[in-house]
Amino acid sequence: MSYELSEIESLCLEIQSFRLQRAISCILMGVVYHPPYIGAVENLVLLHLIRNNVDSFLSQHPDGLPVVCGDFNSTSRGLTKQQTKNSTGLTQLIKILTIDTGTLEWCLSNRPKSFAPPLQLPKVGTSDHFTVMIKSFYQIKPLL
Repeated sequence: MSYELSEIESLCLEIQSFRLQRAISCILMGVVYHPPYIGAVENLVLLHLIRNNVDSFLSQHPDGLPVVCGDFNSTSRGLTKQQTKNSTGLTQLIKILTIDTGTLEWCLSNRPKSFAPPLQLPKVGTSDHFTVMIKSFYQIKPLL
């Protein structure tokens, strides 16, 4: 299945493993870069793409876990957490600063209680973005 759209800088991977916990049949891992010069129309295209991808994924994997992360540049683009949740059904997990002045990076999922609170880690190199670590409460079972 193709999750890509040429107008959106994104990459999606569908991950299946026999070692996932039974509560999760499959993981959809999406990564997005939504540039700061994008307008309201492109915001709607992005939200539509995410919604279609999540719906398509969950129709094939009802117990799947969709996770979409990336630099959404929401503060400069007028994209809100509530608008995103209403449009996609996904909740923003990051509630910490990802740059000195705000939260540009988002991590969206339909199961927010499946994740520990995100941790802000130091910036890497000359980047003005903090590194963010998010751990899932789900664990991959060891192969025996």
